[in-house]
Amino acid sequence: MAVRTINQIQEKAQFYQQPQFTVNQSLMYIDLITKKECSLITSASLPSNFTYFIPNYTSQKPLLCLDLDETLIASSFKQGGDEDFQIHVTYQNIDNTYSVLKRQYLDEFLLSLAEDFELAIFTYSIKQYADKIIKIIDTHNLIKYKFYREHCVRNKINESQFVIIKDLTRVGVPLDRILLIDNTKRVGEWQPNNFIWCESFYGDRSDEHLRTMLPRIKALGKVPSIYKELEKENEQ
Repeated sequence: MAVRTINQIQEKAQFYQQPQFTVNQSLMYIDLITKKECSLITSASLPSNFTYFIPNYTSQKPLLCLDLDETLIASSFKQGGDEDFQIHVTYQNIDNTYSVLKRQYLDEFLLSLAEDFELAIFTYSIKQYADKIIKIIDTHNLIKYKFYREHCVRNKINESQFVIIKDLTRVGVPLDRILLIDNTKRVGEWQPNNFIWCESFYGDRSDEHLRTMLPRIKALGKVPSIYKELEKENEQ
């Protein structure tokens, strides 16, 4: 995702310069998982000092956050007849029609990953747009959580520009048990040990990237700590 100009973007995302917490940060808190008083944040911690998107995550499965546009689907205003479906969205009194192509192997990808993860969509898109697409592509009702533009963070880089960050410390799942997949590297830079970059999808019908990625992602769903596993990979 490109650097954005502040006066050109209308959104609800807030400006922050850092995540809510970081691993190895010193902080007195009650851990929401163990209910014990702690003084050092670990990758297994969920500090009680903060507000989370999911107040009480009780699943035994880790949470997989998937980006939407250019990761699972390709969307455009162009109506050439090759699209899988169209959606109509009204936003700020403006009507738009989008032609949408599903990425190859998307159905199999979601079905397989739901065996090892709880699934979430974490998108910079607005709710009105994202919900219509999710309703169509999630034919088996596998996606349990949805995070939209207002859940993203704007990280200001100068007086007129910012980049978008998807801060996983705001979700409500310990970093040991959460993973983000996105085609934009900068969105995951605050938690690189919880992030996998994927190639962008612009509608190529021969694309096989979801199928290629699947074994690695499923393997991470079975490890004791996603954070520590990717930390080892990133240190190599």
